Amino acid sequence: MNKDTFCPYPFSTIFLGADGGIKPCCSARGVLGNINESDITDILTNSISKELKTKILNNEWHPMCAQCKELESIGARTERSEAYYKYDDFKNINNETLVLKKIDIRWTNTCNLSCNYCYPFFSSRWANILGETVNENKKEAEEKVFEFLTEHRNTIECINLLGGEPLLQKQNKKLFDMFPNTNYYVLTNLALDIEENVIAKNLFKMPNVEWGISFETVGNKFEYVRHGAEWNKFVKNLHILKNNAKMINAHPLYCTYTALNLIEYYEFISSQDLFDGIFWASIGNVKGLNVSNMDREFKIKAIKEIELLEKMFPNAQGVDHLLQIKNNLEENIDNIPAIDGKKHFIKWSNELEGKYLTDKEFSFKDLWPDLF
Repeated sequence: MNKDTFCPYPFSTIFLGADGGIKPCCSARGVLGNINESDITDILTNSISKELKTKILNNEWHPMCAQCKELESIGARTERSEAYYKYDDFKNINNETLVLKKIDIRWTNTCNLSCNYCYPFFSSRWANILGETVNENKKEAEEKVFEFLTEHRNTIECINLLGGEPLLQKQNKKLFDMFPNTNYYVLTNLALDIEENVIAKNLFKMPNVEWGISFETVGNKFEYVRHGAEWNKFVKNLHILKNNAKMINAHPLYCTYTALNLIEYYEFISSQDLFDGIFWASIGNVKGLNVSNMDREFKIKAIKEIELLEKMFPNAQGVDHLLQIKNNLEENIDNIPAIDGKKHFIKWSNELEGKYLTDKEFSFKDLWPDLF
């Protein structure tokens, strides 16, 4: 077992998807099983789970881990790369080891936004737009999950609440009653009335809650990307949250929308004094939003934006990760992408505005007139 392929998640974490799928983490491709069809303990000890762990023990990549492998190849931060520090804690493990430390729960796909790059599994709004159904977890299956968590109460250290929108997941109230003092990390779009939200009110009273906020653009661009959200309400909610939160982190996505607008993002961040950390991730599900798929001219502009950011905000959170992305862009500046990112993006963007999200106040060309 070595650090290049090591990952602690299959040995210590479970991810529950909106459709009942169980995975070792949110980035894994495919599932170990489904709680609507099998007992959760059986899922976590089945042949797929053992095969995955065996691959890690043998310093190999399992197909389920392909997303982390691909993103790390372009210098992106991943679930796996953020867990290097845990390596020494997992020296004496085998393919049956499971000491449950963290759970990542998405009870349903209920969400109040249809963000441009999202899809039905994580957004009920997108499910409605596309006419797709994401099978919700059956009540008896959810009860089995609660029983399972109770059995592992003594080892669980952290609970991640995501969605959909976790502040709209009613099941979380029961979770709070069961684990009132556990460490929680809540990743929210913060696009609702947080002062009146029942889940948020409960979280404000709890002792060990940290918050992550999903956003990567500001002003009209924010409303364009985070379709259905209002910028002024979002900023107001941030200040309310600051008065009630132990810690607040920003979770932006590095992509075509943000690559040439990093300065204005950090200007907003620095002017507010609201965030304790900034954790950049790179997008993979929309090929036209992946900067590594863009042409040489775009990559040069993206590199210059990161260089300018480093000069203006040299000690800011998250800049170190953007510098890793810059280095990767420089190393591959002359490589011809396998995908024509610009062509793909324009086609996808036109379809987005013309077919699915037709009520946008602004078009992409209005807000990024010089991007291409």
